Amino acid sequence: MNIFNNSDIGSISLIKYVSLFLNKSNEDYNLIQLPPIQRNAVWHVEQIERLWDSIMRGFPIGSFLLSNREKGSVSRGVTEKEQVISKNTGFFLLDGQQRTRAILLGFNHSENARLWIDLKPTLSFDNIEHNDRHFLFRVTTTHQPWGMKCSKPEDKISEEKKHKARGKLYQKSLRYDYQVKINIPAHHGEPVSWPIEANIPIPFDDLVKLCGGYTGFFREPQWNEVIPLIPNDLRQDGWINETEHFSEIIMALKRILDSSSENEYQRSVALLIHNGDFYKKNENAQDAIEVLFRRINSKGTILNGEEMQYSLLKATWDRAYDMVYNIISDDKIGYLFSSTGIVLSAARLARYNINEHDDSSPNVTKFRKWIGDKKQSEGKSFLDEMKHLLETNPESNKSIYHSTIEEFCNLIVFNENTVDDIGIPKKLLLSINSKYYHPVIIWIYLNRNNHLKIKNNRLSILRYLMFSLIGFDDADKVSRKANHIIRNNNHGDDFPDRIIYQQCVKEQLAIIFPSISDFKK
Repeated sequence: MNIFNNSDIGSISLIKYVSLFLNKSNEDYNLIQLPPIQRNAVWHVEQIERLWDSIMRGFPIGSFLLSNREKGSVSRGVTEKEQVISKNTGFFLLDGQQRTRAILLGFNHSENARLWIDLKPTLSFDNIEHNDRHFLFRVTTTHQPWGMKCSKPEDKISEEKKHKARGKLYQKSLRYDYQVKINIPAHHGEPVSWPIEANIPIPFDDLVKLCGGYTGFFREPQWNEVIPLIPNDLRQDGWINETEHFSEIIMALKRILDSSSENEYQRSVALLIHNGDFYKKNENAQDAIEVLFRRINSKGTILNGEEMQYSLLKATWDRAYDMVYNIISDDKIGYLFSSTGIVLSAARLARYNINEHDDSSPNVTKFRKWIGDKKQSEGKSFLDEMKHLLETNPESNKSIYHSTIEEFCNLIVFNENTVDDIGIPKKLLLSINSKYYHPVIIWIYLNRNNHLKIKNNRLSILRYLMFSLIGFDDADKVSRKANHIIRNNNHGDDFPDRIIYQQCVKEQLAIIFPSISDFKK
């Protein structure tokens, strides 16, 4: 596909751009892919909703930056999770991934999110700052299956409203949002959730399909074709009168989807190409692709902190993405950390193993120095140790770190199948600052070959984690102190929860826990 014609600027219609990612019969399918350094979706609901309002209104949505991708490069599709070796040449998408994901959501829902549009929107709110939209889009996600607030999509809907909505959804009573389906019914005839603060919402991707999708052949749907897309609970009488806003939506969609000569200004996307190279000129120079990423993201969703650290690791070791993905995709443990949290957690363990100073919140500059430091400490560099911890063992299909986290979750989490189990429910575990996990993770790693010992220390570990909910004052300092105590104890010792508590009380990092007699008083 000749996009650029000897220039570093090109453009294609928005629907052709979408086809590159969604249409598997397109000969240029997956022409544009993501490099290992790219993160996953990070946009918030309000960003997706406002981008689509801009697209429908003909507002500019910025350019997309590409670079040449050679055959044999490690890459992944925008809609895919696993990395592969490229079979053909093509392009890397360096800037515009979040906008691309948001655009694709309008044509095809994902397993974790769906875009809706309100056919009869409330567009005037008390706060004038919220009156900037003309097309009211709503996003439902697995975390927020009922959408966000209509007036201010940055804010969550009240628990009381969500509780009422869950009661309407199924015949049985549902207690938690994670039991709600947002896209595909679990059983035949079982309905899905919808944005409850919309008046007449319909799934936008279904409406787009009715209009011809990305084929370029636009057709105008009739109102009676649209009514079945409205949630059952909102059309109990079977018929809803056509809204005035519906015709505006269809007109806007025609400008986006119609590639005929009658459409004078079809929506297109501007493409730029980086025509330089990414080779380091000297050892002390910052990685060129890292510099580019920081600069192009300076006015977008900024790539910094843990996100930047993960990107630095992927830029140096492209298999890092696959190793982290193996953990995230494991249903038994994938909920514990985000991908960036895994990298930071593994980094603390790696630093512990090479006997380097513990740092619970390293900045980007420091993390870059760790990765680039070729100096051997305890026989390994930091990067060598990260690879040792995260590299998958072909026999078990798990890394050492993966197995350690699995042991952690098996030990800590409440077991519903065991009578009077004393474990911590997942939701409560996730409310504990993850920095408190690390001393436990390190101790389990050190004793990973002694499962009986780990099991016998369950009460001590649970006591430490439960106390971290209410009794410790500073997660950074307490976790570093606990790691220091574990290092100075013999590896054969039990988990030192009492010693950690006593030391933290002395250093005023913990409250003094009342005695039983004080509780009685």
